[in-house]
Amino acid sequence: MTDLVDEVQLRTAEEAKTVSAFKTDIENLYQYRDELFKPNSKPVESAKNRYKLIRTRLDQILSNYNEIEEQIRDPCQRALFSYWKGRAFNLFPEYDKRATDYLSKAALLQPSNVLTLNELGESYAKNGEFEMAANCFKNANSKEKNRLVLRNLSIVTRQLASKVTDRTERNRMIEESIQYAKQAVELNVQDGASWYTLANSYVCFYFMVENHPKNLKQAFSAYNLALKDPASENDGDLHYSRGVALQYHEDYAEALASYERSLELDSENEDARNNQDQLLSYLRTITDLIACKGRIKPKKFKTLVSVLNETPSLNNNIVPLEFLHPGENENVTYRGTVVASLGVQDVKLMFILADTEERCVLVTVYYIDISTSVSLGDIIEIPKPVYRLMDIEWRKEKFSIPSLRVDSPKNLKINGKDWPMNTYAPPAISLKILKMSHIEQEFLKIENEHAWNTIFHKLAKDHLTRTSDKKSDIALLNINRGLNRFRDVLPYDDTRVPLTRGSNDYINASYVEVPAAHRKYILTQGPLQATSSHFWQMIWEQNSRVIVMLTRLIEKGCTKCWLYYPDYQTESEITFDDVDLKVTFVSDRQYRYYTQRKFELINLLTGESRSIIHWSDFDWPDHGAPNNPGPFLQLLSDVRHCGAFDPRYGPLILHCSAGIGRSGTFVLVDSILKLLAHTDKPDDVSLIDVLAHIRTQRHGLIQTVEQLRFSYLATVAGLKILNEIEENEGPFIECDFNLSSDSENDDNDDAGEKNFNGKKYPKVCGRQDNVMPNGRLSEPLEDINCELIKRVDSDLSSCQTSPNTTHRLQSLLGSRLSSEDSKDYSPTTAILTPHDVETSLRLRQERLTRNEAIEKKVNEMKTKLHQQSSSMLITNNEPSLFRIVTTHYRRPLFIGILTLFTGSLMLYKYVSSNDHNH
Repeated sequence: MTDLVDEVQLRTAEEAKTVSAFKTDIENLYQYRDELFKPNSKPVESAKNRYKLIRTRLDQILSNYNEIEEQIRDPCQRALFSYWKGRAFNLFPEYDKRATDYLSKAALLQPSNVLTLNELGESYAKNGEFEMAANCFKNANSKEKNRLVLRNLSIVTRQLASKVTDRTERNRMIEESIQYAKQAVELNVQDGASWYTLANSYVCFYFMVENHPKNLKQAFSAYNLALKDPASENDGDLHYSRGVALQYHEDYAEALASYERSLELDSENEDARNNQDQLLSYLRTITDLIACKGRIKPKKFKTLVSVLNETPSLNNNIVPLEFLHPGENENVTYRGTVVASLGVQDVKLMFILADTEERCVLVTVYYIDISTSVSLGDIIEIPKPVYRLMDIEWRKEKFSIPSLRVDSPKNLKINGKDWPMNTYAPPAISLKILKMSHIEQEFLKIENEHAWNTIFHKLAKDHLTRTSDKKSDIALLNINRGLNRFRDVLPYDDTRVPLTRGSNDYINASYVEVPAAHRKYILTQGPLQATSSHFWQMIWEQNSRVIVMLTRLIEKGCTKCWLYYPDYQTESEITFDDVDLKVTFVSDRQYRYYTQRKFELINLLTGESRSIIHWSDFDWPDHGAPNNPGPFLQLLSDVRHCGAFDPRYGPLILHCSAGIGRSGTFVLVDSILKLLAHTDKPDDVSLIDVLAHIRTQRHGLIQTVEQLRFSYLATVAGLKILNEIEENEGPFIECDFNLSSDSENDDNDDAGEKNFNGKKYPKVCGRQDNVMPNGRLSEPLEDINCELIKRVDSDLSSCQTSPNTTHRLQSLLGSRLSSEDSKDYSPTTAILTPHDVETSLRLRQERLTRNEAIEKKVNEMKTKLHQQSSSMLITNNEPSLFRIVTTHYRRPLFIGILTLFTGSLMLYKYVSSNDHNH
C-alpha cells in the first residue's frame, strides 16, 4: 500500500513538473508576442506576418506536449494543463474554438478558478457571445475581486447595454458598467487599464444616458490618470479614443496631439490618421470661411447685415460678438444671419453667422438630424451663448477661430420661431470597444481553415446554376462584337443598360441593384475609343452625376481604358459630335490615395449643362486587391459624401477595365455596409448571399479569390467606422460653372441664352481653348484668377484689380439672395480650398502661355498669306490675264463672260424667229 502511494505521489510530481514546463513555454510565448508588438518600435513585418511567426512557435511548443497530454491523470494537473493550452489558443486577436473547448474543460475540473473563468469569458467575447462572457465574469467576480475580471465585466456590460431597446434597462446597465470600472480602480489606483475602462464608461454614459458636461469632464480626468501609468501610456487605442472624445469636445489641439501619439505607437492605425487629416481639413476650411465672410459677394453680405438690423427681435438682450466673454454668457442672446453652411456631420450642424458689426463666428449645434439645414439669410438667435476663441498651432499652421457651441437646439430660434424639434437626433459616438460581428467571425473561420479557394469555386458553381437561363444575345450580335473590350465579359440581356438615341442602343453596361440596401449601380467596362461617346451618352440619359474609375489607363504595359475625359494636360474639353455632347474640364484635386475631378457635361442641342464628379487614380492592381482596406474605405466614404447615391439623380457609374472585378468588389462592400447599418437583424445579412445575388445581374463580379477575401476584410474594417461612413453620406450639390461676368444690377445679366422653357444657360461653360483677343483670357476668368492671386499673396496691395473684380468674384462664389430663388437655396456652400486656388493659378498660367503661342502662330500665318497674296496680285502696274483669272478678280470676270454668252444666245434666237415669220 505504501509503495502504491509513493508511486502516485511520484507520478503526480512528474506531471506537475511537466505542467510547470508547459506553463513556462506559454508565458515565454506571450512575452515573445509583446516583444514583436512593442510600442515605439518600427516593425519589420506586418501584423499579419508577426502573428504567423507566433503561430509557428506555438505549433512547435504544442508538438512537444501532444503525447504527454494524454498521460496526465491528476485532475488538478489536467485542469492546469487545459487552462494553459486554452490560454495559448486565446493568444491571438481572432476567435479560436479550441480555446473555448480547453478552457471549458479546465473550468469543469476547477470551477472556482478565477483565472480560468476570466480567460473563458474573454474567449466567448471574441466570438460575440457577450451573455456567456458576462456569466463567466460574474461567476469569477463572485468568488474573488480581480481587476482584470472587473474591467472585462464593465466592457461586456456596455456591449450588452448597446443592444437593449428599453431605455431604463439600458441606463441601468451603463451605470452598472461604471460601478464595475470604479471597483477595478479601487483595487489599484495606479492601474492605467482600469482608468481607461472607466473613462470609456463615462463617455458612454454621457452619450447614452445624460448629456451633462460633468460626465465628459470625468471621462477626461480618467483618461489623464490612465496616461500616468507607463503601460497604458503606450496604448495606441487609448490615445485614439481620447482623441475622439476631445474632438467632440472641440479641444482640437489636444485631439490632434492624441491622434499623432496614437500613430507613433501604431503606424497601422488608419482610423487615427483619417481623423487627423479630416480635422485639419475642417480647421482650414472654417478659417478661410470666417476670413472671407462666408465667401459671398460684398453687396449681398451688406444686404444680409442690413436685413438683420431691420428685422425686429422680441429679445432686448441682444449683444454682438465683441461683447461676449469666454464660457457661458448668462442673460444675453447672440443674434446673427447665416452667411455659409457646412451641413450636418456627426450629428452636429455647422454654419457661419455674421452679426450687426459684420463679425463672423462659427456656430456648432449638436444632436441634429442629418436632414437638417439652414439657408443663406436665416436669422438665428442663441440664448446664453457659450463663446470660445480657439487658438490652435499645429506644426507650421496656425488657426484662430471664434466659435459658439450649442449642445441642444431646443432653445434656439430661427427667423423668429422655435427651432423645429423634429430635427433633433440622439447623440452618438464610436469608440474602439470589444465587439466582433458575425462577418468577422466568418472571415476568421475561413482564414484559419484556408478555405478561400473552396468557397470561391463553390460560388462559381452556384453562379452557373443560377444563371443557366441567362442570355447575352444582343452583346453577341456582329454589329456589337467590336464594342466589347473582352469576349467573355458581356452584359445579360435583361439587365443591360440600353441607349435611347441613335441607331444602335448597345453599350457594355449593366444595372446592378440591391433592393434591401436601396442601392442601384451601373457597372460598365472601361470605355474604348469607339465607345467613349456612348459612355457619356449613357451618363446623360441616366442622369448620373458621379463616376468611379477603379483602373488606370495603362497597367503593366497593357491598355486598360481609353482616356475618355479631358484631363487638361492634353485638352480642356472633348466634343462628341455623334451624340451632341461636350465634356469640359473644371478642376481637379489630388487626395492622398486618389484624385477627384470635376467636369461639366453639356448637351449641344439644348444648351443644358450638368455637373459631374469623377474619382480616379486609385491604386488597385487588376485581378488583385489593395494591401490595406483603409484607403478604399476612405474612397467609399468620400464617394458617398459627394452625393453619389442621391435619389434625385441616376445611379452611380462604376468601371474598372472589364467592369466586374474591382467594380464588383466596390458594390459588394458598399451594399453590405449599408445593409448592416439599417437592419434590426445584422446576423441575417450574408455577404455570400449578396454576392450571389449581384452576380445574377452582371457576369463574373468578384473575379479572384484575393478580391473575395478583400471584400470580407474591407467589410470588417468598415464595421468599426460604420457610424462615420453612414453619417458622411450626403446629397449631390449642383456646382455653378457659369463664368459670365455679373454687372452691378443682376437683373440686366444677359450673359446666358434661354432655351424653349425660358431657362438661362451660360454661353461660356467651364474652360475653353478659343483664342482670346490680345492673348487675354475672357474677362470673367481673368478677374477670377486675379482675385485668387490676391488671396494667395499676403500683400494684397501687390495685386491691382478693378473694383468690379471683387464684385464679380463674389457673385460667382456666393449664392443668390433674391427673394425669388432664396426658397430653393441649397444650404451646403461650395468651399474653395487652397488646392483649388493652386489649381486655378496653374491653369491660368498654362492658358495664358498657350493663348500667346496660338496668337503668335495665327499672326505669323496671316502675315505669310498676306505676303503671298500681294506677290501674286501685284508684281507691276499692268496685271496679266492669267493673274486676273487666278486671283480674286476671277468671279466678276466669269460672271461677265456668262452674261455676254447668255445675251448673245437670246439675241440669236430672237433674230432667227423673226426671219422665220417673215
